Amino acid sequence: KSESEIRRFCESFMIELYRYLHPSTDVPAGDIGVGINELGYLFGQYKRLTNRHGDSGLTGKPTALSGSQLRIEATGFGLIYIANFAIEKYGSTLSDSRC
Repeated sequence: KSESEIRRFCESFMIELYRYLHPSTDVPAGDIGVGINELGYLFGQYKRLTNRHGDSGLTGKPTALSGSQLRIEATGFGLIYIANFAIEKYGSTLSDSRC
């Protein structure tokens, strides 16, 4: 996939998604395979479609687009936190485990 194909896909996806988004109802975020570039494309298309520039409701945006500096790690840290909590409940640790 070229960067141009990824951008066009993200823009097309937002054309279908934007009418369901609002800062108080839905907050899509990046996940596996979706990084700050893709979220930047989504955010840019959202701004073009809605003419709103401060209330996109998208998390994981690049910091240049009012994103959080800590958001990049947030999902991964949350997963490790929950996994560690769950495995300690059974008397083990993540360092004693392997996939």
